[in-house]
Amino acid sequence: MKDELDKLFQERNERIDKAAEDARQAKEQADNLRNHALELLNTIFVPVLREFESELSSRGHSCRVAVGETSTPRVVFGFQLEAPGTRGRLPESTLTFVANPKVQVNWDVWTPKGKVGNGALPMKDLQSVDQEWVRKEVLSFVARVIRGA
Repeated sequence: MKDELDKLFQERNERIDKAAEDARQAKEQADNLRNHALELLNTIFVPVLREFESELSSRGHSCRVAVGETSTPRVVFGFQLEAPGTRGRLPESTLTFVANPKVQVNWDVWTPKGKVGNGALPMKDLQSVDQEWVRKEVLSFVARVIRGA
């Protein structure tokens, strides 16, 4: 009886240890993916967004770039135009790149008639993203904002 109980408790302890090790490895993999995504956002996305921010700001428009370092890394590009025929500006339109493990592109564009969302979400593998692709997406977003205003 004692040997059988020892064996049952040993098996239980092994299951608990394995579950703890599996959880540790899963957390480590998630942390590595998150850190890699943040690195790519900061080295590929942010420089392109800063170029657009600089150019659009020099033309008198309000822009911002913000990196979100949450469990799902993201970078947001905010762009605000003067609203023709109205006082002031339209609300800020935003372009968001969410990276985990694919890059998902979300945008909200404000027009004088209200907010327009992006419908079908373009996605791209994180490993295949380059600055030219980011430029294309940002330019497409900026065009939507300008054409909608």
